[in-house]
Amino acid sequence: MKKNQFLGGQSPNQNDAVTIKAMLENKYFPEARSYPHLYSWFAFTSKFTEPVMQRWPAAKSKSPAAPATKKEEAPKQAKPAAKKAEDDFDPFADEDPN
Repeated sequence: MKKNQFLGGQSPNQNDAVTIKAMLENKYFPEARSYPHLYSWFAFTSKFTEPVMQRWPAAKSKSPAAPATKKEEAPKQAKPAAKKAEDDFDPFADEDPN
């Protein structure tokens, strides 16, 4: 909430609508001193009417209640070829080892 205005980013989505509705139904009102960012979001978002919130797009990210799914791993890349002997040249090394 420090970087975004809404739960899903810079614009409201259904995560915001579901969360604000649950907070209002349960009569949970965040305290400004303890949770300033949550309070700011709550104060602003709670002003929207139900018909307006219903038009908000679906959440782009997973909601906290959504079941976790296994992410597909990116294909492993081949290891880089071994360096050639000339790559071992150090221009700052002493020429005389003694």
